[in-house]
Amino acid sequence: MHFIHPIYIPFLFILVVVFILLCLVGYNFKKKKRELIASNKMFKVIAPSFSPKQQIIKVIYLIIGFFFLAFSIAGPMWGKQTVDENLKGIEVFIALDCSQSMQAQDYKPSRIDFAKALIIKLIDLLQGNRIGIIAFAGEAFMECPLTSDMEAAKLFIDYADYTAMPVQGSDIEKAIKLASESFSPSKTGSKVMIILSDGEHFSGDAIKAAEEARANGISIYTIGIGSPEGSKLIINGREKQDRYGRTVISKLDEEGMKQIAGAANGVYLHADYEESSIRRFVSSVKSLKKGDFGVRNEDLYIHRFQYTLIIAFIFICLSIILTERRFGKK
Repeated sequence: MHFIHPIYIPFLFILVVVFILLCLVGYNFKKKKRELIASNKMFKVIAPSFSPKQQIIKVIYLIIGFFFLAFSIAGPMWGKQTVDENLKGIEVFIALDCSQSMQAQDYKPSRIDFAKALIIKLIDLLQGNRIGIIAFAGEAFMECPLTSDMEAAKLFIDYADYTAMPVQGSDIEKAIKLASESFSPSKTGSKVMIILSDGEHFSGDAIKAAEEARANGISIYTIGIGSPEGSKLIINGREKQDRYGRTVISKLDEEGMKQIAGAANGVYLHADYEESSIRRFVSSVKSLKKGDFGVRNEDLYIHRFQYTLIIAFIFICLSIILTERRFGKK
């Protein structure tokens, strides 16, 4: 047996126990009240139609009814039925810049950590589509091919880091080409690439690669991670210095990131801490034409709460209708 709201079960169990205790307290209160009026033998003379047994049954019916009512709230399910679901969506590759400049701390705790948290939000907001993950620096690597399993896609994000990149740099062109080669050959539906980077000193011809992607029906959206004013670059707890011994200041190349998005019919977003901005950004992605992913057969548990609700209703009604008098007595 499964439940729609399993999280409710502990609270409902406590509620049922409390209700049972209240019923027992109420029963004992009535019993003591009767004993104050007269002894059991005398009470039978005064009220010959009264039945303690009927009173107990009435309480038991009420407890059973309340139990099944609580059971219904949890949403019991048993038995399965096969449902055919037509899947439609967008193919999206998310590319994360893992170059050393993403270690800058103008976003806390660092640009790359902020970007990873942002990718988790993107994946959650893009539920129902196919997501792939690419990590790039001087080279581009496929971390996760296109998948509908969002939780699996999230697992690969932690492995993306500058220490895992054999070649340093920021070659956005290679990331774009890898994504372009990795989309499905399907002609239906939109294909989107989202690049998270500070855009600093990117090598290769990213603008040309973006234009070629657009010609192949791929839109490129970019998210700028960092600040135009820049931040000191901290590597392994130490400030990075150039060949002249000067502290390296890493800055967001916002203009470059805008040009890449503009070259491939995309949208640029400067990342911030506002939930609304990323939601608007994702809305523009989701508004694109959806493709057909085929039919998925899924076995779903059948909702049965209506049956337990009927049982609850019957027992609660019986507890209301049932009197405390013996049958046949007035």
